[in-house]
Amino acid sequence: MPRPMVWSSDEIVTVTSFMTLRRYPDLMRDSMRRVSTSMSFPEAPTGVYPEDNDTFNRLHEELVAAAEVLDGIDPAVTVFGSARLKEQEPEFEVAREIALGLARAGVPVITGGGPGIMEAANRGAKEGGGVSVGLKIALPREQHENPYLDRRAHFRYFMSRKFMLTRYSYGFVVFPGGFGTLDELFELLVLYNTDRAERRPIVLVGKAFWQDLLTWMMDFQGGREFIDPEDLGELTVVDSADEALAVLLNPDRRGALDVQVSESHIVDASDALDREKTP
Repeated sequence: MPRPMVWSSDEIVTVTSFMTLRRYPDLMRDSMRRVSTSMSFPEAPTGVYPEDNDTFNRLHEELVAAAEVLDGIDPAVTVFGSARLKEQEPEFEVAREIALGLARAGVPVITGGGPGIMEAANRGAKEGGGVSVGLKIALPREQHENPYLDRRAHFRYFMSRKFMLTRYSYGFVVFPGGFGTLDELFELLVLYNTDRAERRPIVLVGKAFWQDLLTWMMDFQGGREFIDPEDLGELTVVDSADEALAVLLNPDRRGALDVQVSESHIVDASDALDREKTP
Protein backbone atom coordinates (compact mmCIF):
# COMPACT_ATOMS: atom_id res chain seq x y z
CA MET A 1 0.00 0.00 0.00
CA PRO A 2 1.29 3.54 -0.71
CA ARG A 3 2.75 5.32 2.29
CA PRO A 4 1.22 8.65 3.30
CA MET A 5 3.02 11.85 2.34
CA VAL A 6 5.17 13.14 5.25
CA TRP A 7 6.02 16.79 5.88
CA SER A 8 8.43 18.07 8.53
CA SER A 9 6.74 20.49 10.89
CA ASP A 10 9.17 23.35 10.26
CA GLU A 11 8.77 23.17 6.48
CA ILE A 12 5.00 23.26 6.05
CA VAL A 13 4.07 26.11 3.74
CA THR A 14 0.88 27.75 4.92
CA VAL A 15 -1.38 29.82 2.71
CA THR A 16 -0.15 32.99 4.38
CA SER A 17 3.55 32.18 3.93
CA PHE A 18 2.94 31.11 0.33
CA MET A 19 1.37 34.46 -0.48
CA THR A 20 4.41 36.15 1.05
CA LEU A 21 6.82 33.99 -0.94
CA ARG A 22 5.11 34.96 -4.19
CA ARG A 23 6.63 38.42 -3.74
CA TYR A 24 10.15 36.98 -3.53
CA PRO A 25 10.65 34.40 -6.32
CA ASP A 26 14.19 33.41 -5.30
CA LEU A 27 13.09 32.78 -1.73
CA MET A 28 10.09 30.83 -3.00
CA ARG A 29 12.21 28.57 -5.22
CA ASP A 30 14.58 27.83 -2.36
CA SER A 31 11.73 27.13 0.03
CA MET A 32 9.94 24.79 -2.38
CA ARG A 33 13.23 22.98 -3.03
CA ARG A 34 13.61 22.37 0.70
CA VAL A 35 10.01 21.17 0.96
CA SER A 36 10.38 18.78 -1.97
CA THR A 37 13.44 17.13 -0.41
CA SER A 38 11.57 16.51 2.84
CA MET A 39 8.54 14.82 1.27
CA SER A 40 8.07 11.08 1.10
CA PHE A 41 6.43 9.76 -2.08
CA PRO A 42 4.78 6.37 -2.57
CA GLU A 43 6.82 3.72 -4.28
CA ALA A 44 5.82 2.72 -7.80
CA PRO A 45 3.68 -0.42 -7.70
CA THR A 46 5.43 -3.56 -8.87
CA GLY A 47 2.25 -5.53 -9.46
CA VAL A 48 -1.49 -5.69 -8.90
CA TYR A 49 -2.60 -4.81 -5.39
CA PRO A 50 -4.16 -7.78 -3.54
CA GLU A 51 -7.45 -5.94 -3.06
CA ASP A 52 -7.60 -5.30 -6.82
CA ASN A 53 -7.13 -9.00 -7.46
CA ASP A 54 -10.05 -9.67 -5.16
CA THR A 55 -12.18 -7.18 -7.09
CA PHE A 56 -11.26 -8.70 -10.44
CA ASN A 57 -12.11 -12.17 -9.15
CA ARG A 58 -15.47 -11.01 -7.82
CA LEU A 59 -16.28 -9.32 -11.13
CA HIS A 60 -15.49 -12.54 -12.97
CA GLU A 61 -17.60 -14.57 -10.55
CA GLU A 62 -20.55 -12.20 -10.97
CA LEU A 63 -20.40 -12.36 -14.76
CA VAL A 64 -20.16 -16.15 -14.83
CA ALA A 65 -23.01 -16.58 -12.32
CA ALA A 66 -25.26 -14.20 -14.25
CA ALA A 67 -24.43 -15.90 -17.55
CA GLU A 68 -25.55 -19.20 -16.06
CA VAL A 69 -28.85 -17.60 -15.00
CA LEU A 70 -29.42 -16.16 -18.49
CA ASP A 71 -28.15 -19.18 -20.39
CA GLY A 72 -30.53 -20.26 -23.14
CA ILE A 73 -32.81 -17.24 -22.82
CA ASP A 74 -34.43 -15.92 -26.00
CA PRO A 75 -33.49 -12.38 -27.10
CA ALA A 76 -35.07 -10.14 -24.50
CA VAL A 77 -36.13 -6.57 -23.83
CA THR A 78 -34.62 -4.77 -20.84
CA VAL A 79 -36.75 -2.26 -18.94
CA PHE A 80 -35.09 0.57 -17.00
CA GLY A 81 -36.73 3.10 -14.68
CA SER A 82 -37.06 4.46 -11.19
CA ALA A 83 -37.28 2.14 -8.20
CA ARG A 84 -39.19 4.89 -6.36
CA LEU A 85 -42.17 5.03 -8.69
CA LYS A 86 -45.40 3.99 -6.94
CA GLU A 87 -48.04 1.56 -8.15
CA GLN A 88 -50.71 4.26 -8.35
CA GLU A 89 -48.65 6.36 -10.78
CA PRO A 90 -49.56 6.03 -14.50
CA GLU A 91 -46.09 4.87 -15.59
CA PHE A 92 -46.43 1.76 -13.43
CA GLU A 93 -49.40 0.54 -15.45
CA VAL A 94 -47.73 1.39 -18.75
CA ALA A 95 -44.66 -0.65 -17.75
CA ARG A 96 -46.85 -3.59 -16.75
CA GLU A 97 -48.75 -3.46 -20.05
CA ILE A 98 -45.58 -3.28 -22.13
CA ALA A 99 -44.12 -6.30 -20.35
CA LEU A 100 -47.43 -8.15 -20.66
CA GLY A 101 -47.43 -7.60 -24.43
CA LEU A 102 -43.81 -8.69 -24.71
CA ALA A 103 -44.41 -11.84 -22.69
CA ARG A 104 -47.39 -12.82 -24.83
CA ALA A 105 -45.18 -12.32 -27.88
CA GLY A 106 -42.65 -14.77 -26.45
CA VAL A 107 -40.11 -12.09 -25.49
CA PRO A 108 -38.38 -12.36 -22.10
CA VAL A 109 -38.28 -9.26 -19.91
CA ILE A 110 -35.16 -8.26 -17.97
CA THR A 111 -35.06 -5.62 -15.23
CA GLY A 112 -32.93 -4.67 -12.24
CA GLY A 113 -35.23 -6.85 -10.11
CA GLY A 114 -36.22 -4.16 -7.62
CA PRO A 115 -39.41 -2.20 -6.87
CA GLY A 116 -41.04 0.59 -8.88
CA ILE A 117 -40.83 0.33 -12.66
CA MET A 118 -38.84 -2.89 -12.35
CA GLU A 119 -41.58 -4.53 -10.33
CA ALA A 120 -44.24 -3.35 -12.78
CA ALA A 121 -42.37 -4.86 -15.73
CA ASN A 122 -41.61 -8.16 -13.99
CA ARG A 123 -45.23 -8.38 -12.88
CA GLY A 124 -46.48 -7.86 -16.43
CA ALA A 125 -44.11 -10.51 -17.76
CA LYS A 126 -45.24 -12.94 -15.09
CA GLU A 127 -48.93 -12.26 -15.78
CA GLY A 128 -48.31 -12.81 -19.49
CA GLY A 129 -46.77 -16.21 -18.92
CA GLY A 130 -43.34 -15.05 -20.07
CA VAL A 131 -39.82 -15.20 -18.68
CA SER A 132 -39.24 -12.60 -15.98
CA VAL A 133 -35.61 -11.87 -15.06
CA GLY A 134 -34.19 -9.64 -12.31
CA LEU A 135 -30.54 -8.64 -12.03
CA LYS A 136 -30.27 -7.22 -8.52
CA ILE A 137 -27.63 -5.05 -6.92
CA ALA A 138 -27.08 -4.23 -3.26
CA LEU A 139 -27.98 -0.59 -2.57
CA PRO A 140 -28.54 1.50 0.57
CA ARG A 141 -32.18 2.04 -0.50
CA GLU A 142 -34.75 0.43 -2.79
CA GLN A 143 -32.86 -2.85 -2.64
CA HIS A 144 -35.65 -5.31 -1.86
CA GLU A 145 -36.38 -7.84 -4.56
CA ASN A 146 -39.79 -7.77 -6.20
CA PRO A 147 -41.85 -11.00 -6.02
CA TYR A 148 -42.30 -11.55 -9.78
CA LEU A 149 -38.98 -13.10 -10.82
CA ASP A 150 -38.42 -16.45 -12.53
CA ARG A 151 -34.69 -16.00 -12.79
CA ARG A 152 -32.44 -13.81 -10.67
CA ALA A 153 -28.80 -12.88 -10.26
CA HIS A 154 -27.15 -10.69 -7.63
CA PHE A 155 -24.41 -8.12 -8.19
CA ARG A 156 -22.05 -6.01 -6.15
CA TYR A 157 -20.65 -3.98 -9.04
CA PHE A 158 -22.54 -1.68 -11.38
CA MET A 159 -20.20 -2.35 -14.31
CA SER A 160 -20.87 -6.10 -14.43
CA ARG A 161 -24.60 -5.59 -13.85
CA LYS A 162 -24.93 -3.04 -16.65
CA PHE A 163 -23.10 -5.38 -19.03
CA MET A 164 -25.51 -8.23 -18.28
CA LEU A 165 -28.58 -5.96 -18.45
CA THR A 166 -27.73 -5.20 -22.09
CA ARG A 167 -25.91 -8.33 -23.27
CA TYR A 168 -29.00 -10.48 -23.86
CA SER A 169 -31.45 -7.85 -25.12
CA TYR A 170 -32.41 -6.72 -28.60
CA GLY A 171 -34.30 -3.66 -27.36
CA PHE A 172 -34.68 -1.37 -24.37
CA VAL A 173 -37.44 0.58 -22.65
CA VAL A 174 -36.44 3.52 -20.48
CA PHE A 175 -38.97 5.05 -18.09
CA PRO A 176 -38.49 8.21 -16.02
CA GLY A 177 -35.88 7.76 -13.33
CA GLY A 178 -32.92 9.19 -11.50
CA PHE A 179 -29.15 9.02 -11.88
CA GLY A 180 -29.10 5.24 -12.30
CA THR A 181 -31.64 5.32 -15.12
CA LEU A 182 -29.79 8.11 -16.93
CA ASP A 183 -26.52 6.22 -16.47
CA GLU A 184 -28.03 3.15 -18.13
CA LEU A 185 -29.43 5.21 -21.01
CA PHE A 186 -26.19 7.08 -21.67
CA GLU A 187 -24.20 3.85 -21.45
CA LEU A 188 -26.23 2.56 -24.40
CA LEU A 189 -25.74 5.79 -26.35
CA VAL A 190 -21.98 5.71 -25.75
CA LEU A 191 -21.78 2.10 -26.94
CA TYR A 192 -23.68 2.97 -30.12
CA ASN A 193 -21.72 6.16 -30.73
CA THR A 194 -18.38 4.35 -30.44
CA ASP A 195 -19.53 1.31 -32.47
CA ARG A 196 -19.00 -0.99 -29.51
CA ALA A 197 -22.49 -2.43 -29.94
CA GLU A 198 -24.97 -2.75 -32.78
CA ARG A 199 -27.72 -0.17 -32.66
CA ARG A 200 -30.87 -1.53 -31.11
CA PRO A 201 -34.20 0.20 -30.54
CA ILE A 202 -34.48 2.34 -27.41
CA VAL A 203 -37.96 3.42 -26.37
CA LEU A 204 -38.23 6.35 -23.98
CA VAL A 205 -41.58 6.38 -22.20
CA GLY A 206 -42.96 9.76 -21.14
CA LYS A 207 -42.67 12.60 -23.64
CA ALA A 208 -43.08 15.28 -20.99
CA PHE A 209 -40.23 13.81 -18.94
CA TRP A 210 -37.73 13.29 -21.77
CA GLN A 211 -38.44 16.21 -24.10
CA ASP A 212 -36.38 18.87 -22.32
CA LEU A 213 -33.37 16.57 -22.01
CA LEU A 214 -33.44 15.66 -25.70
CA THR A 215 -33.88 19.32 -26.67
CA TRP A 216 -30.90 20.29 -24.52
CA MET A 217 -28.77 17.53 -26.04
CA MET A 218 -29.55 18.63 -29.60
CA ASP A 219 -29.40 22.39 -28.95
CA PHE A 220 -26.32 22.52 -26.75
CA GLN A 221 -24.35 19.34 -27.42
CA GLY A 222 -25.45 19.15 -31.04
CA GLY A 223 -25.26 22.92 -31.49
CA ARG A 224 -21.56 22.84 -30.64
CA GLU A 225 -21.03 19.67 -32.68
CA PHE A 226 -20.13 17.58 -29.65
CA ILE A 227 -22.65 15.06 -30.96
CA ASP A 228 -24.42 14.41 -34.25
CA PRO A 229 -28.15 13.66 -34.58
CA GLU A 230 -27.38 10.06 -35.50
CA ASP A 231 -25.47 9.68 -32.22
CA LEU A 232 -28.80 9.33 -30.45
CA GLY A 233 -29.27 5.95 -32.09
CA GLU A 234 -32.71 4.48 -32.59
CA LEU A 235 -34.48 6.56 -29.96
CA THR A 236 -38.27 6.63 -30.02
CA VAL A 237 -40.25 8.69 -27.50
CA VAL A 238 -43.74 7.43 -26.66
CA ASP A 239 -46.47 7.78 -24.07
CA SER A 240 -48.42 4.52 -24.38
CA ALA A 241 -47.82 0.79 -24.21
CA ASP A 242 -49.28 0.37 -27.71
CA GLU A 243 -46.68 2.73 -29.18
CA ALA A 244 -43.82 1.04 -27.36
CA LEU A 245 -44.86 -2.46 -28.40
CA ALA A 246 -45.27 -1.38 -32.01
CA VAL A 247 -41.57 -0.45 -31.99
CA LEU A 248 -40.28 -3.41 -30.00
CA LEU A 249 -42.29 -6.09 -31.79
CA ASN A 250 -41.60 -4.78 -35.29
CA PRO A 251 -40.45 -7.86 -37.30
CA ASP A 252 -38.14 -5.77 -39.50
CA ARG A 253 -36.22 -4.38 -36.53
CA ARG A 254 -35.84 -7.77 -34.94
CA GLY A 255 -34.84 -9.42 -38.20
CA ALA A 256 -32.24 -6.74 -38.89
CA LEU A 257 -30.53 -7.72 -35.62
CA ASP A 258 -30.33 -11.38 -36.71
CA VAL A 259 -32.63 -12.36 -33.89
CA GLN A 260 -34.19 -15.70 -34.68
CA VAL A 261 -37.77 -15.23 -33.55
CA SER A 262 -40.58 -17.17 -35.13
CA GLU A 263 -43.21 -15.08 -36.90
CA SER A 264 -45.82 -17.01 -34.95
CA HIS A 265 -44.48 -15.40 -31.77
CA ILE A 266 -44.91 -11.86 -33.05
CA VAL A 267 -48.30 -10.45 -32.20
CA ASP A 268 -49.83 -7.06 -32.74
CA ALA A 269 -49.34 -4.82 -29.73
CA SER A 270 -53.00 -3.88 -29.52
CA ASP A 271 -54.04 -7.55 -29.73
CA ALA A 272 -51.87 -8.38 -26.72
CA LEU A 273 -53.50 -5.65 -24.68
CA ASP A 274 -57.01 -6.44 -25.91
CA ARG A 275 -56.70 -10.02 -24.71
CA GLU A 276 -55.60 -8.81 -21.31
CA LYS A 277 -58.58 -6.47 -21.04
CA THR A 278 -61.14 -9.06 -22.18
CA PRO A 279 -63.03 -10.61 -19.23
